[in-house]
Amino acid sequence: MKINIHIKSFLVSFIFLIGSVSFSQDRCNTAVNLGTLPSAAACGSTNSGTTLTYNGTTTGATAENPYSALSCMDSPAADVWVSFVAPANGNELNINFTSSLNTANIGLYASTGGCNTLSGVLCENSATGNITASLGALTPGTTYYMQISGEDETDFANFQLQLSVTNNCD
Repeated sequence: MKINIHIKSFLVSFIFLIGSVSFSQDRCNTAVNLGTLPSAAACGSTNSGTTLTYNGTTTGATAENPYSALSCMDSPAADVWVSFVAPANGNELNINFTSSLNTANIGLYASTGGCNTLSGVLCENSATGNITASLGALTPGTTYYMQISGEDETDFANFQLQLSVTNNCD
């Protein structure tokens, strides 16, 4: 009988502990910092910068309450956030996102002061789980936050995010 009480107490404590653990990157203020993106090549060359690759997952993520997202995104959805700084050289951001999400959603925000000053600059979604997009107004030195999600609170998957910066010399 005494052993049974200890087991029950342990199980209740374990369940409470597991339930209180939160996924570390599913809020803007805990975004994974990817650092400053590699600079683009000068005009007249190949115009391509080095590609930064980030492998992530939405598994274990939750939807914020209240949920905030750009208009093209499905919501509420289990989301994760990453951040990066635009390099001094390059004016166009290229995004290549691959996943097995049912529907992939990406919201990109520029910020002048962290998560309290987000301004939406790009919104993309895809029923294939993959997104290829470009942002032609990249501002050097600006911090960008990217919100990544599936179609709802149960659409989880691993993903690969590739970011590169080019110089649009036209």
